[in-house]
Amino acid sequence: TGAKIEVEEIDADGSTKKVGSYYSDSSGEFSFRRPPGRSKLRVTASLKGVKASKELDVEEAAIYRVAISLDLSRTEKD
Repeated sequence: TGAKIEVEEIDADGSTKKVGSYYSDSSGEFSFRRPPGRSKLRVTASLKGVKASKELDVEEAAIYRVAISLDLSRTEKD
């Protein structure tokens, strides 16, 4: 397995609701399904104590590609 993936929905007032937790495969890919409709999502990837996030606007059911880079070089010095 790869990185842990957390997906949250961001409401208009800025509050968040957890959609789910997933794990990427060895190439960093993951997938999930959500109910139809517009929403704003925050996708957070974490591995070895390093985290990074991206937000995306979902308009409809489709494949959305998001690239999140994790700088693991600082963890290798431990």
